[in-house]
Amino acid sequence: FYTKNILLNEGIRAWMAPQDQPHEHFVFPEEVLPRGNAL
Repeated sequence: FYTKNILLNEGIRAWMAPQDQPHEHFVFPEEVLPRGNAL
């Protein structure tokens, strides 16, 4: 479970990271995943 947790956390961080970048690096369209309202 420990290794799986690390992989899951890394995956979440990798998925969340683009949301902190400028819009040019934003992976998802704002219509699909509005910034600030994703969670």
